[in-house]
Amino acid sequence: MSVFLRLLLAYLLAEFVFPQQQLIKLKTKNGFWGYVIHALVFFALCAVLCLGSLGEIWLQPGPVPLNGWACLALLGFAHALIDFINKADLAVAGRFNTLLFLLWQSVSVLLLFLIFPPSSAQTPRFDNFLIVLAGAVFVTYVLMAFLHFVRKDIWAEEYPTADERYTNIFMRLVLYLLLLAQGFWGYALGAAWVVALLYFRRARVVDVCPVRFYGGLPLAFIAAVIVRTLIY
Repeated sequence: MSVFLRLLLAYLLAEFVFPQQQLIKLKTKNGFWGYVIHALVFFALCAVLCLGSLGEIWLQPGPVPLNGWACLALLGFAHALIDFINKADLAVAGRFNTLLFLLWQSVSVLLLFLIFPPSSAQTPRFDNFLIVLAGAVFVTYVLMAFLHFVRKDIWAEEYPTADERYTNIFMRLVLYLLLLAQGFWGYALGAAWVVALLYFRRARVVDVCPVRFYGGLPLAFIAAVIVRTLIY
């Protein structure tokens, strides 16, 4: 499973964490170089994270076996092509940004699965760490993008301010990490954090929109439960 996890983590980092606003501006002004740079960032992250496995054969669709480098080249090209087709990150898809976001993210992850499917025969020592890290990126940046597109499609809302983005990220990340504590303590600490957030929101100590609050926290909870199932 280790190579697949590394590819998935590289994809999440390239797609959601690395300077997305600068890339979006570049895609808007000069689409070609924006897509090329985005694909190169993805390729570089994959190469760094999978460095020890790049000389191995990853895929053999016919008589010609493909090693890691060849597969990364194919993934980089596919990533650029999907990035060009998918207009959700540019928010120019009318009321269908959320649908396109979910569709093309699913296609991108499916490509990773086809290139190097997870295998229970592989049990590297850092798999659990990779799973936890991928889950952390999901509950922070991926959910931030998803919830933004939901609000964009319903209320035509602009991108949230930095304060709002990082307040929501912090709330979801703390819930996620608390829930990863072993046994009963994880759920107890997570429940205490949610109660505290509800109190702070009611007291107007934190001002978070209902969609991001009541939509983001349950999704972070589900992600944490899935990660707990995989690592324990």
